[in-house]
Amino acid sequence: MSKKDLDFDKLSSLKPKKIKARADPEKAIESIHNKSPEKEKVKRITIDLPFSLYVDIRKKTIEEEMTLKDYFVNISNKDIEK
Repeated sequence: MSKKDLDFDKLSSLKPKKIKARADPEKAIESIHNKSPEKEKVKRITIDLPFSLYVDIRKKTIEEEMTLKDYFVNISNKDIEK
């Protein structure tokens, strides 16, 4: 295929999109050096639930617009506070 056979109009639509300007370097440096107080460390756990229980919990979390993590943290805190 020679250069004469190429359709440059079609190829022009394939040009990469312009990349948005990067963040202000001053703000980036400031955010690195002015960190907010450290968040509490977390521990990941895995639990096995009966599927029917999982479905019920998932329905409830969707209805209440919360995550599974929030659900389990809330019920754990309530139980510990008793």
